[in-house]
Amino acid sequence: MKRIKKLLLIVTMATIAFLGISTLENVVNPQVAEASAGKAFKDGAGITSSKDSATATKDITKDLNKIVILVITIAGLWSILWLVIGGMMLQGSSGNPQKRSGAIGCLVCTGVGIVIIVKAYDIAGYMAGLGT
Repeated sequence: MKRIKKLLLIVTMATIAFLGISTLENVVNPQVAEASAGKAFKDGAGITSSKDSATATKDITKDLNKIVILVITIAGLWSILWLVIGGMMLQGSSGNPQKRSGAIGCLVCTGVGIVIIVKAYDIAGYMAGLGT
């Protein structure tokens, strides 16, 4: 648990540092930053200023789908890890009812998580439909 907290702290600090440095460039001299680095970055990344909102929406949807697939993959690997841990806890309970109930709870929670991971697209579609 301490390692996870440390990892989250490091990731948060790195994100804040990255955002601070990237905004500092535009604060110092916005014209120079936009003219030199901004244009070179946009050209290198393939970013175009399109007035067509349909094309922009398709691109955003494509990028978000890639992010969702990445998150689902990471969550699937995480759930497999917890299935293995829960199974090991159940094997190691040696008939102790408290350890066995903890292991079964771990396996049940992992099962619920897997169902949520599998239904992630349906849940996201349902939530998106609430706004319309």
